[in-house]
Amino acid sequence: MPAQAPPDEFLKFLKTIDRRTDKTLALHLIVDNYATHKHAEVKDWLAQHPRFHLHFTPTSASWLNLVERFFRDITGGTYPAWCFPQC
Repeated sequence: MPAQAPPDEFLKFLKTIDRRTDKTLALHLIVDNYATHKHAEVKDWLAQHPRFHLHFTPTSASWLNLVERFFRDITGGTYPAWCFPQC
């Protein structure tokens, strides 16, 4: 399957959430500063769906991003080598 354009996967995610949640709820999403989250197509979609509110983690705060923390831990020796065998 060919890779999708950068905003496509995020828009697909937003549309899935939109379909599966009560339309009366305001939705607050915490995201990092990845360019996809700020793409023009995403901004246009969000403008048409005002119940969605994106909150961006600070640029210099990778410690707030759980994925970043996970990779820090596995590369920093926090977990024993047998937890992540080489492929």
